[in-house]
Amino acid sequence: MIELNKGSNYQSLLDRITLLESTLEDRVDDISRLSRLNSMLLAELSIYRSQVRKEVYMSTREELLDDDTEYCCYCNEVKSTFQCCGENHFERFRDMCGEQQLSILENI
Repeated sequence: MIELNKGSNYQSLLDRITLLESTLEDRVDDISRLSRLNSMLLAELSIYRSQVRKEVYMSTREELLDDDTEYCCYCNEVKSTFQCCGENHFERFRDMCGEQQLSILENI
């Protein structure tokens, strides 16, 4: 065990320990503030992404409503000269039910 005399070396060590403790408390406070800030930024990012998703969804939906492209009623593939899933029923986006429209929008 190290013995410390109660002279200036001892006081110097106590001062350094006090300074280190203070610095450590400041760093812990900084980390707490950064953590709170990070949480707020993540919440704002989530709101922003939801808004962007909604805007993209709405603009894409509007474009598809004006489009005459036909989609398979069963697999939602665009009608082409080749068969998609073997069925022969096609409809335009604007004629589909809401669930089917949503399915197509989610896969774009």
